[in-house]
Amino acid sequence: MYRMVKVADNDTDFQRIVWRFDPSTPIQCYKLLRLTFGTACAPYLAVKVLHRLAELEEKKYPLAAKITKQCYYMDDLLAGCDTVDEAIKIYEEMNELMRSGGFELQKWSSNNYEFLEQIGKTESSDSSTVKLNDIIKVLGLRWNRKNDNFEYVVNLPESKNIVTKRQVLSEVARLYDPLGWIAPVVVKAKIFIQKLWKSDLGWDENLMDKLLSEWLKYRQELIDFENLKIPRWINFTQKCKRELHVFSDSSKSAFAAAVYIRVIDSCRLE
Repeated sequence: MYRMVKVADNDTDFQRIVWRFDPSTPIQCYKLLRLTFGTACAPYLAVKVLHRLAELEEKKYPLAAKITKQCYYMDDLLAGCDTVDEAIKIYEEMNELMRSGGFELQKWSSNNYEFLEQIGKTESSDSSTVKLNDIIKVLGLRWNRKNDNFEYVVNLPESKNIVTKRQVLSEVARLYDPLGWIAPVVVKAKIFIQKLWKSDLGWDENLMDKLLSEWLKYRQELIDFENLKIPRWINFTQKCKRELHVFSDSSKSAFAAAVYIRVIDSCRLE
């Protein structure tokens, strides 16, 4: 994605590097002309380019432009619709819109086999474009397209008797939760980190018995994530009315919010 975004000429001076291909040759100065991995602004600029592309081509691809502005998370596109015909229209428009900016969409997947079969027959598709795996990674999460559920899997190294503050923080960082669905679990880990800081332990000092016991118990309970299934579809169509209800609270240790969605189906009411 980054490789297809060209940096303005005036800004390439801020992406200078020195390099030589052989120790015996003089060092040369280069300028990186494309968006570069690792720079703080790169994710923002990449997304901004997609939004700008949507604005420029909105009249030509109105459906794709709207989806581009609302349904992207970096280079992952997550969208849906009510019919197969609409899904194919989205597929065709999104491909055309992205290609107009030099981007190529890949790894299409869906919980609808008819849609996958139809796009698999198009001339622009090949075996690497349509993903038929039951488990797909979406926004850092696992999506089981067969039962249409999101799933969590926590891959932690084998537990050791010697546990340090550095190790705990490293393992807590693996609890990736961009949508906050497992916040009640993650907040416990953050509260435990608070306790570590208050204990004045060094980075590589062993945890005291009480802290160690608490951490190992929490760590063992993470295995239950394998039983957590979150339905992707929340029982609404475009004709339904939706309401968000938000509740928040705090304590001495943490604060959090819970967001509920209320779906009102006008067809059922009639």
